[in-house]
Amino acid sequence: MTTPTIRFDLMKKRTAEDSFNYYVLLNVTNGSGTHNRTRVSTAIRVNDINNWKQDIGKIKVTSDEPNAKIHNDKLYKLRAHFISEFENCLRNNFIIDRNKIKEISSSFGNVSTNKKKRIESSQFDLITIWEDYVEGMKKGMYVNKKSNGKPYSKNTIQNHLGSLNHWREFENKKGKILTHQINSDLWTEFVYYWRNHEANYLDSAINKWIVCFKALMNKEIVKKYKNQLVDYNSTDWIEIGNESLSWALTDEELETLYNIDLKNNQDWDLHRDVFVFNAYTCGMRIGDYMQLEDKKIKIVKDRFGNEFEVIEFKQQKTGGRVVVPLGNIALDIIEKYGEIPMPESPQRCNKVLKIVGKRAKLNKKISKTLNNGRVLEAKQWEILTNHVARKTFCTLTYKAGLSTLDIMNISGHKSEKVLLGYINVTEEEHALRFAQSNYFKKINKIKRKHLKMVN
Repeated sequence: MTTPTIRFDLMKKRTAEDSFNYYVLLNVTNGSGTHNRTRVSTAIRVNDINNWKQDIGKIKVTSDEPNAKIHNDKLYKLRAHFISEFENCLRNNFIIDRNKIKEISSSFGNVSTNKKKRIESSQFDLITIWEDYVEGMKKGMYVNKKSNGKPYSKNTIQNHLGSLNHWREFENKKGKILTHQINSDLWTEFVYYWRNHEANYLDSAINKWIVCFKALMNKEIVKKYKNQLVDYNSTDWIEIGNESLSWALTDEELETLYNIDLKNNQDWDLHRDVFVFNAYTCGMRIGDYMQLEDKKIKIVKDRFGNEFEVIEFKQQKTGGRVVVPLGNIALDIIEKYGEIPMPESPQRCNKVLKIVGKRAKLNKKISKTLNNGRVLEAKQWEILTNHVARKTFCTLTYKAGLSTLDIMNISGHKSEKVLLGYINVTEEEHALRFAQSNYFKKINKIKRKHLKMVN
């Protein structure tokens, strides 16, 4: 037994000698011969025959058709309803005859009402489901079972919001995603669309959207549609190769950036100091850095009675507690501003860093050849961002001999595998690492600059 075909057609009905009305019909064909063809009324009227798009079964949105959007939405839902019901019939070996088609038609419109939306009880709507899930995460309705029922972090929610927006764009371009379309072909189409997008997204970004999609598909909010997701297999939705330019500043380059004279531009000066503070301190995520505004410096003592100034914060992404020692450069920067300097925003910081990086003559080219032969290439200043401070900290401390476990305790990475992806060293540099780290002593030997703000 095969799935019947569905097509929308326009029916012309005479109302006067030279006047006609045009109505949309749903034609269901279940085999050859007229006895296997059934017409279903949609009760949708088209004002002008020229506004009907037969190839896609939609009404042209124009001032002549003020209800076109509403009617097109109904047509989409009607088609989806029939497809879903036909799939159910095939799974249960129900005969699809005219009586069954009339029964399916009569059941259309069985809806449950929500204050925000009206959604058919049996219909899968990816974007609506995702929106509801994100809203539930924000309110604490959904919790992370892998973290003993803790609420989802702001970072996780933000990742889902970003992924949702990109899936929404994909659906707007390609059409509504139905349950029977969620398969390996959809994965291929999704990856192809974003890899060829005018915005030149990297594979690392596309991977994030795939990971969030798979996470959603595994949640309770989607499980009620499990019987409809007949072709979805999570193993088909693999991550693609990461195609980003990963790099870090050397000791000399970071020192050059720190020493460049920017006293004539306080905005540039501040955002440079934010980067340097982070690269020399712990390489925290910019979201965590933005939470340091009200943090106070604490004093801790080692077993010999030596005092160290530290700052403590809780990571947004992992919820982990991090305690960071502050070296002379970090203390100099705090003294300069009277507090830990705060950027206007992460976006503004990234923009200014490119200006500062260019002035610091960070012109070395960073390149990478991708699996498809395409070469990614850029000068350092062109890709100088907040995230480079994190990679710089991890790389420099690793080269100086600090163990990966100690780096993880400061940087907040949860696994060594992830941490090593942040470290930019060659095999030769791996071999030349010190057995014991003198990194903290090393940066303390840098001459302190007792700078004051320029008014």
